[in-house]
Amino acid sequence: MRVRWKLVSPGTRGPIRYRFKEGSSRWWTAIQVRNNRNPVVRLEVRRGGRFRSIPRKSYNYFVAAGGFGAGPYTFRVTDVHGSRLIDKRVPLRPTKVVSGRRQLARRRL
Repeated sequence: MRVRWKLVSPGTRGPIRYRFKEGSSRWWTAIQVRNNRNPVVRLEVRRGGRFRSIPRKSYNYFVAAGGFGAGPYTFRVTDVHGSRLIDKRVPLRPTKVVSGRRQLARRRL
């Protein structure tokens, strides 16, 4: 039996959110992207005037072993369809969920 499938964008409400893992600080930062409409393939932080990719761990957190400094941060999120959004002024809030300002684009079929 042949199976066919398509990845669809759900009607997610509200902006994406960033969850800072316990122990996150200016020197070590772990972030999980939540409430994302489409699967996220890349999270980047703006440092020194350019975006730098944050490595993703198997437990679904993007971890910067050297941290990003005190913040606030500018993040760029990229989904599986190549859609991107940029969130500015995201504060560092360990163990908290911080709302972004936008949501990834909905892919129409």
